[in-house]
Amino acid sequence: MKPVKAKQSIRIGVLLVILGASGLVFFQVRARGQAKAAPQGPQITQVVVLDNDNFNVRRLTFPAGFRQTLHTVAAGRDELVILVTAAQFEGQVDDKKIASDKPGTIWVTPKAPSMHAFANLSSQPIDILVVQKK
Repeated sequence: MKPVKAKQSIRIGVLLVILGASGLVFFQVRARGQAKAAPQGPQITQVVVLDNDNFNVRRLTFPAGFRQTLHTVAAGRDELVILVTAAQFEGQVDDKKIASDKPGTIWVTPKAPSMHAFANLSSQPIDILVVQKK
């Protein structure tokens, strides 16, 4: 296989995984046993959408107004963060901040030593997908 076709096949495969995971999010019933809100206020909830030999995809729900502090990717892998809900969401990766309200917006969060944080700037909960290639 030519290098150009191999790269194209990989890109198409990754896109199909992302689109498939997005579809699962929309049709998936809320999982039982999601983390309950901590006493100090609402926290992010997380549901695994896909976990196989190649990818881990999680749906995170950010409560209205929730802000993360800067941190690194816990698994030590690069991640893609994809906005699912049409609401104002801000991502900071190192010194660069980008806000968007368009579903499908993607933030690339590199592994350590890169730092990132996300914030829900809206008055409603927001869903995102976090995709990690294993």
